[in-house]
Amino acid sequence: MAGGSLQAVLLAAGASARMGREKLLMAIDGETIFEVTLGNHLDSSLGGVCAVVPGWIDGFKEVTARAAHPRTVFVEVDGPCKMSTSLKTGWSWVRDNTESPGIMISLADQPLVGPHTIDLLVETYLASDKAFCVPTYRGRRGHPVIIGREFDCDIMKLKGDQGARDILAERPDLVLEVEVAGDGILLDLDRIEDFEAIRSRIRSHG
Repeated sequence: MAGGSLQAVLLAAGASARMGREKLLMAIDGETIFEVTLGNHLDSSLGGVCAVVPGWIDGFKEVTARAAHPRTVFVEVDGPCKMSTSLKTGWSWVRDNTESPGIMISLADQPLVGPHTIDLLVETYLASDKAFCVPTYRGRRGHPVIIGREFDCDIMKLKGDQGARDILAERPDLVLEVEVAGDGILLDLDRIEDFEAIRSRIRSHG
């Protein structure tokens, strides 16, 4: 993984409680949701991706073995964990192993966030003097977000299901909003209806 290029943390170790099954292993034409999302990141200009994955799910080990890539590292957690634990795990790896000026925080259940959107966020962030970069669609904020590594202490204080939203809310003057063309930044996979809708849209663009 390139040291100075912008790196991403891909959060994939949630419990999938609302779906009732491991949603990231659900497949669309032979490719899991996790692989689709990871592939979008690898097709972008990111220097590398640290994917935080569920080490307790045997089926996920098969997927990560299949998805091995020089620009990807897989960090396992031992059991279903809260958002803050997963985020801090990936953040710590990127902080300790790269010189990335900012870290992109991505959700693995958002396969409709394409490489062009990721590139737009990276390019805009690197050209600005802001600490945070957030995509918007018709005025609504979504994911992924980019956070300057100087906010390491703030990230490491997060607890429970707390993500980075509160950190950004406390410093609105440091937030750069980037309007994007598609609503994929707002759509994640929680219910079977979400999966059906996402599958239809991926196939229509396939």
